[in-house]
Amino acid sequence: MAKVLLDGVVVDLDVPASPITERDVRNKRDGLITATDWWATADRIMTAEQTAYRQALRDITDQAGFPTDITWPTKPE
Repeated sequence: MAKVLLDGVVVDLDVPASPITERDVRNKRDGLITATDWWATADRIMTAEQTAYRQALRDITDQAGFPTDITWPTKPE
């Protein structure tokens, strides 16, 4: 919803959301991977769930609905 001035009156105008692009999805994916990079440091062993989560993020672009219909993996505790 955007506020616009129309004939001297401020009105709310429905503005469609920008379409999701491949770049948007890749940027989000890359950020989520970066946020878990510390799991993969040399002095740590990742759990199977952590490894699967990071792999699922890498595989986002292989999903049939990419880039508009993405099922994001759940980050393990």
